[in-house]
Amino acid sequence: MCLLQELGWTRKRSLFIGCISAALVGGVIIGLNADDIIEVTFVPLGRFNIAAAGDWGCDINAVNTVSNIKSQNPEIVLALGDLSYEGDTYFTTKCPHTSSWFDIVNPIIKSMKFVIGNHDLPISTVVPDLLKQYQKKFKLCPIDDICNTFYSFNKGGVHFLIMNSEEEYPIKRTGPQYSFVEADLKAASSNPSIKWIIVAFHSPMYSLGLNPFATAMPHIGTDYEVFVKDFREAYHPLFDKYGVDLVLQGHSHSYQRTYPLIFDSATEPSLAVLPPQETSISNIYLQ
Repeated sequence: MCLLQELGWTRKRSLFIGCISAALVGGVIIGLNADDIIEVTFVPLGRFNIAAAGDWGCDINAVNTVSNIKSQNPEIVLALGDLSYEGDTYFTTKCPHTSSWFDIVNPIIKSMKFVIGNHDLPISTVVPDLLKQYQKKFKLCPIDDICNTFYSFNKGGVHFLIMNSEEEYPIKRTGPQYSFVEADLKAASSNPSIKWIIVAFHSPMYSLGLNPFATAMPHIGTDYEVFVKDFREAYHPLFDKYGVDLVLQGHSHSYQRTYPLIFDSATEPSLAVLPPQETSISNIYLQ
């Protein structure tokens, strides 16, 4: 579980840190502060605490994670996808009912924002209304049964963009999510009251390695490694262009963070010209 403390600073330049976290692997809070972030000028703007955790389930690690988050009293809690695992046929940490997960996170649920994970989709579970349960609980259905799968909001001087990495494939640069992301980031980057831009989605663009369960994405009909490469080729250039500071992701059941990253189009050409072996990455599972 990743905790960002005292996010009350202005930025000197664009910054990108990947934080991949999972409630399933433990309840230890990782603190990031001004000393952890490189080459940035900090101007105090007041305290602002954010917590982020993904891949929850209903075991003791999820309970401990909620306890640790609650003790820090964050204003925003980003639930980075794969919440209850209800109906899953593999994970032993799954909840008997999604209501069981809501019971566990009840102490912090008022501060929570929902990110869609692959195990939150109807096609990945035997529970057909699972995604709709989350969307209604987190008030993402403003018009009857028309529910949002991506959205944004501001908190103080921070702009949050919540994306859906799980349903749109192949990535369409004219699709509704891409159009929304581009317009949203453009507006946020030109808003003088916005000091930080944070993006969150479930499947990571970059990872030291995949967990043993993340080698395919049957819910969108493609190989996982192909998908994440296509996803980052579409969206990372937008993050660079509009000065995204931080990207938070889940899925890999491990904690990782990066130095600032800039998309390199010279070494990352389109998928169409890459032989299959060049799309592979090492399979390292951090426990």
